[in-house]
Amino acid sequence: MKNGLSDSENELLALLSEECGEVVAIIGKIQRHGFDSHNPDEPDSLTNRVLLEKEIGHVRAAVYLLNEGQHVSEYRIRGAIRSKLEALMRRWLHVHDNIRLAKTVLDTESFS
Repeated sequence: MKNGLSDSENELLALLSEECGEVVAIIGKIQRHGFDSHNPDEPDSLTNRVLLEKEIGHVRAAVYLLNEGQHVSEYRIRGAIRSKLEALMRRWLHVHDNIRLAKTVLDTESFS
């Protein structure tokens, strides 16, 4: 490939991209219809909350494979999580409960 990616790298990146897109799609549904809504044409279908949990799990699986294949660094990912939480607390989060949640995560989780 011209981009220098191996078949393995390309496949895993395609998987991550697809799963991230599915997370974005379900977030749109939640923002329109709510967490506990579901497909009205299928009364026994999963709620949007459950679908989001499922898709986040799929993203985590793709990240796990990228990490285990040594395409990305868990150490740098954890550092990025810490940096993002700190930045969110400083300038992005406005709802007090979310600021407190970010602080609690920073205080209780090890990101080193």
